[in-house]
Amino acid sequence: MRKILLNSVFILAILAPTISYSQCHYPIDMQDSFGDGWNGASVDVNVNGIQATSFGFTNGNNSTDSLFTLNGDIVEFNFTSGNWDTEITFQVYDPSGVQILDIGPFANNDGNDGFLLTDTSNSNCLPQNVNVTFRVDMNNSTVPFTTPEINGDWNNYCGNCDVLSDPDGDNIWETTLTLLSGSYEYYFSADNLQFQEVLNSSEICTNNDPNLTRRVISISNQKITLPVV
Repeated sequence: MRKILLNSVFILAILAPTISYSQCHYPIDMQDSFGDGWNGASVDVNVNGIQATSFGFTNGNNSTDSLFTLNGDIVEFNFTSGNWDTEITFQVYDPSGVQILDIGPFANNDGNDGFLLTDTSNSNCLPQNVNVTFRVDMNNSTVPFTTPEINGDWNNYCGNCDVLSDPDGDNIWETTLTLLSGSYEYYFSADNLQFQEVLNSSEICTNNDPNLTRRVISISNQKITLPVV
């Protein structure tokens, strides 16, 4: 038998602090009765049809997290099974603090993948202009290029409207754009769309559309510098 429950597990679960509510975030409070995390399970969240995040944890009895949203965002929750779903429980709250999901434990350890809920955010946060810094490493480019650029929903994929620069010559190109907070799709290209990056639709950073694969980003009301890609 792999699983042997100890009384201390239940004590820890009772004493664990509850998650605090936010007027802009969807909080999630996650528990695992054995204390070894969710064993690969996750709660996957889309905002306005774009994958925003996945919640889960890898060890311990409990964890908390949250998702920033804007007023009117359409938020969809889905569950992806792990190996020991019978140990899993979780609760999700809307930005006003009202519980909208109370899930688990599951009857079976796997095979529980599926849709949970769609909710319209009652967040108090409204879109704001935010500085977003995009960075791309061109050292592995297999084609010669002159100037990389970024194309997205905000510029209607116009070609070379938003070009990148490389002031220190390390071939990591970047640009800082002022965007309205919200969700966007985009991709990197070069020389007025002469070259475009090739993306794998199965990667979490994309829209998962195999026919028109693009990167996705959900921007809150705080400036952000994205990791180099």
